[in-house]
Amino acid sequence: MGELVAAGKVRHLGLSEAAADTIRRANATHQITALQTEYSLFTRDLEDEILPVIRELGIGLVPYSPLGRGILTGAITRGTLEPGDSRTSAYFPRLNGEALDANLVLVDKVRRIAEDKHCTPGQLALAWVLARGRRRRADPRHEAREVSRGERRRPRRRPHRRRPRGLDAAVPRDAVVGARYGDMSSIDA
Repeated sequence: MGELVAAGKVRHLGLSEAAADTIRRANATHQITALQTEYSLFTRDLEDEILPVIRELGIGLVPYSPLGRGILTGAITRGTLEPGDSRTSAYFPRLNGEALDANLVLVDKVRRIAEDKHCTPGQLALAWVLARGRRRRADPRHEAREVSRGERRRPRRRPHRRRPRGLDAAVPRDAVVGARYGDMSSIDA
């Protein structure tokens, strides 16, 4: 791929769903411009290893499914997912059975915070992603930008004493029930 960039046939290289080691190896061969991976209130596992690596290497993040396949909009309830909707398949465990019920409790917490901020749950969920420092490509007129200012966490002198606030407290990383996908074997992350 680096040869294609050198030949002028490709401008930039990106990766999708790559693990930290894969990102480092690829970037050592040729500068990687962006990583595309799932990131939302419901999917934060990349914060441990992947985000630090891409920040260190100057690689941008293209988060997909920032609304958790729609559940973070507040529009999904037990009765709104129709038979045949791909999200009801075993491919998406978070949106099925007891996992859906448990995750809807978390969405209700997001909804209550959104009501206090006079926005929709979807806007608040997007604002959470934007507040994580990925606002460079966002439309400055986007309503979520204003909400994100209120959700930004200020660094403290003693990070080990930091207690989650706002959405981080309402939806702790380990509270979401179910895996992202029923079969993660093809995902490098």
